[in-house]
Amino acid sequence: MKLNLYVLTPKRIIWDCEVKEIILSTNRGQIGVLPNHAPINTAVDMGPLRIRLLNDQWLTAVLWSGFARIVNNEIIILGNDAELGSDIDPKEAQQALEIAEANLSKAEVIGLVLCILIQTCYLWSNMDKRKLSIYRVCLRLIYYEISILNGWLEIINFKV
Repeated sequence: MKLNLYVLTPKRIIWDCEVKEIILSTNRGQIGVLPNHAPINTAVDMGPLRIRLLNDQWLTAVLWSGFARIVNNEIIILGNDAELGSDIDPKEAQQALEIAEANLSKAEVIGLVLCILIQTCYLWSNMDKRKLSIYRVCLRLIYYEISILNGWLEIINFKV
């Protein structure tokens, strides 16, 4: 028996073919799908999609979340984005990893700054009897700081 697999993203059709089996990353872990699988609708988590072709060769794709419907030996995966393993350039992947690690460091610094701002507002509100008005001023300051940070993040092309 065979499964009809369709992997679709907003940009393109990634896969439209008959396969023997797939292994899919869901929000509750990985699931294997063979012919005559019970009907299921599930959220797709970011991770690998392993595809076993009719000639028993395995292919790997990477999915960036989405939704899957499995019914009557038909699997439809609607993903936010996806790439076949054979399409991934190792050098580009390494560069993307380095950029992501640098952005993570920046995000940690920004999170620390926001925590300090919130803690400062809390301390200020406990020093004066006019807690509410001081707290509101602190929240406005935090709002403006976040707006400034967002502008800065756009300038440096920060992506989460």
